[in-house]
Amino acid sequence: LCRCAQAFVLWQTGKVLLDVNECFQICYAHSNATAREQFFNSEAAVNAQAVPGAFEALQTLRALNFEVHAITARPASSQSMTYQFLQRCFPHMIGGLHLSTPSSPSKGAIAKSLGACGLVDDQLPHVLEASQQLPAVLFDLDGRYGWTKTSDLLPQAVVRKTSWPEVVEWACAQLHSARGIPAALGPSGQTSLVQTSAETREKLTGAQVALPPTSPTVEVSLDCVKAFGLDKDFSFSINLVLQKGEPLTIGRSHQTDAFEKLVPDDALRSCVSR
Repeated sequence: LCRCAQAFVLWQTGKVLLDVNECFQICYAHSNATAREQFFNSEAAVNAQAVPGAFEALQTLRALNFEVHAITARPASSQSMTYQFLQRCFPHMIGGLHLSTPSSPSKGAIAKSLGACGLVDDQLPHVLEASQQLPAVLFDLDGRYGWTKTSDLLPQAVVRKTSWPEVVEWACAQLHSARGIPAALGPSGQTSLVQTSAETREKLTGAQVALPPTSPTVEVSLDCVKAFGLDKDFSFSINLVLQKGEPLTIGRSHQTDAFEKLVPDDALRSCVSR
């Protein structure tokens, strides 16, 4: 859900590194353990950017009556800052924040206890451990997360996904498979786990299944009709799912991939409202 490594490097060095693998190596170096905990307890962690596509994916999952819980291996001292990040980037989309520390249950065990239909994580050890208890996604954005690579075959319960729309399709397929429902009923196409709400689980016990959700939803597209200084063939749009009674937030911290395309320069993009 979070571009943690890039935010850490920016906080520590004041520099923007585009190589996500270099950022990861710096952030999770043993020598940076103390600095990393300081970062997790800073405003810089709250202001980190979301992973491209995550906001739209969580919005879609919520519209489909999924519950999304965040499970983090960050230190317990960073719980408040982590919660603030989730509220800033994913308002009203996270059902709960759970800490998985060395002295507490693993991510897989927490997900299992919540009755989750799966776990999504970009850390191979967490995914492998969780796969012993429930299906899991090894998240590898655009196939560029070098730390997720392994020469070993992944367990049958683990799949690699390279975008958040793929995760949404997988989550729906998992739900349908578990209940014997055709996967075609799903929508076309963090750390987080995807869990069905009590209302959805109750529906799935019967012969008839009602998806999408009971509350009215509508899909809309915001299109850029005029932009100065860009190629005349440039196109830009943001696809959103509106749900009755739910607030909708639009900004560079929420539709990160869209605004990066519209305003590639980091300094200029910081002028756009979050």
